[in-house]
Amino acid sequence: MPEQQVAALLAGGQIHQALTAAAEGLAQQPDNAELCNLAGICAALLGYGMQAEQLWQQAIALVPHAQAHFNLGLLYANANRLDEAERHYRCAIELEPGNAPAHYNLAILLASRQCDEEAANCYRQAIQADPANAAAHANLGVLLAGRQQVEAAEQYYRQALVLDPEHAAAHLGLGVLLAQRNQLAEAEQHYRQAIALHPQSAEAHTNLGLLLEKLQQSEAAEQCHRTALSCNAGHAEIHSNLANLLAAQRREEEAEQHYRRALELKPDDAIICSNSGALLATLKRDEQAEQLFRQAIALSPGYALAHLNLAQLLLSQGRYREGWVHYEARYAAALPDQVPFPSHLSCPQWRGESLAGKSLLVWTEQGLGDEIQFCRFLPQLRSQCARITLVCKMPLVPLLETLAGVDEVLAYEAGADPGTHDYWTPPLSLPLHCATTLENIPDQLPYLHALPERIERWAPRLPQSGFRVGLVWQGNIRHSNDSERSLPGLETLAPLWSIPGLSLVGLQKDARGTAASADLPLLELGEELADLADTAAVVAQLDLLISVDSAVAHLAGALGKPCWLLLPAHKTDWRWLNARGDTPWYPGVMRLFRQQQRGDWTPLIEQVRQALLREMAG
Repeated sequence: MPEQQVAALLAGGQIHQALTAAAEGLAQQPDNAELCNLAGICAALLGYGMQAEQLWQQAIALVPHAQAHFNLGLLYANANRLDEAERHYRCAIELEPGNAPAHYNLAILLASRQCDEEAANCYRQAIQADPANAAAHANLGVLLAGRQQVEAAEQYYRQALVLDPEHAAAHLGLGVLLAQRNQLAEAEQHYRQAIALHPQSAEAHTNLGLLLEKLQQSEAAEQCHRTALSCNAGHAEIHSNLANLLAAQRREEEAEQHYRRALELKPDDAIICSNSGALLATLKRDEQAEQLFRQAIALSPGYALAHLNLAQLLLSQGRYREGWVHYEARYAAALPDQVPFPSHLSCPQWRGESLAGKSLLVWTEQGLGDEIQFCRFLPQLRSQCARITLVCKMPLVPLLETLAGVDEVLAYEAGADPGTHDYWTPPLSLPLHCATTLENIPDQLPYLHALPERIERWAPRLPQSGFRVGLVWQGNIRHSNDSERSLPGLETLAPLWSIPGLSLVGLQKDARGTAASADLPLLELGEELADLADTAAVVAQLDLLISVDSAVAHLAGALGKPCWLLLPAHKTDWRWLNARGDTPWYPGVMRLFRQQQRGDWTPLIEQVRQALLREMAG
């Protein structure tokens, strides 16, 4: 039979001969639908698309031909005529419900149109008809992963790899899932297997690079990102990923080049705009940074990190009215350092409504220093409402009990029920709802007080003569900028040791770096301080505190004690504003010493030494 002869020639790769034989057969049997279908396949393989289309249409006109419908679907899909392709795939399935390739290709088409649920069903039908279809398993895994059905996605990825251990896309998809679960060792194995199978996969190289960054293998991560770029130099996200890594390594010039290229390739990407703005902000190019942050927000109004980046820029410039508004984004779940939201509280969050006759719960957030700084708003709020309950971290409880206007201070416990209240608020939202500007910051000092019994307990331990100076040289190690704002070690302050008449008291807890030598003129009390009330009792009896950006500095300011604050050049915290030597948050008692060159504390410590000599000379 002619169709058997054509099929045999096709199977043997003799396509021209097969097409000739099909044409001869059709001359004798013009109503042979199967010959029309086979001739169409020959024409398509030879690149004669229009002829193939006519032959398959002819086959369908003769009989309901499932394979001809499927072949037309492929032809139209490749020509991006998706509506026609979908119609023919569906016709093929209607005529032949067990047509696995038709289900599979329809699923691909539907997925490209974001019809994910129907696409997933089509992949399942393809798998039911052909359980050995590894690609259908892998693609279904991709769809389910995108819909956050990660357990089911993992099962399909793993089954795809059972069927085809060399399925690169399944290795890659499974690696992404495992990395999201922080199963980094297994994820790395699958990324590397995907690369071995598909060395030109930019996605596999860049995902491996991101994973190696998490493992603190920066050099290897950079190489992965650069390899990804060599595979796809026109991919904006790869440029952005490399820029992120370079920025973290202080290679700002290179980072800026890659951010710029990423924005050229994808100017409507909010994440790239925001990250590029963050780099420019650290370089103190505020105007350009602000423009990029606002561009990111315009592109994606709900992008929390762009709002937070803009907030910190505005607040550092003293543009408080708008800055506080954007700072509310800190509770967004998508943030890398999201502030935990107390979703278990039964009362609504206070948004500035009248508090007359109402009770207000102030719920803990962020660090100890934040709570000390912003509890200052509660005395003025107490005059507006019936009752205030303050929840804070345990080390703060005795100290914050000295704050006027608070009816009850409770130690924070996750999930604890603080009782019935009309509203709750985080302390760092108080400036927003109190319409705080630089001109009206509550600045009456002191607003916290050392406990008399604690003062009495600590008095005998302190130096009984000399100019008593407390030292705190390191902050919270968990702070994202700790490596910049903490001193490398106590030895950085060594120029102060030789000042005559100085009595030094160490208040540092959990010190890192070189330990104090036995002959160092320093009384170390840090590890003996049980809570902030103990620290307050010591600070209250000092002449001066010298501190890096830490909770103890805020404590000294709240107590109205002189404090000299040592600030880093890189990512100086927004609350200290720009270029000022004082702060409106602690007027008259806090002096700011600013590092001029990133990482170089030597000139700043010399400036402190000279200032101390002048202070002690009267």
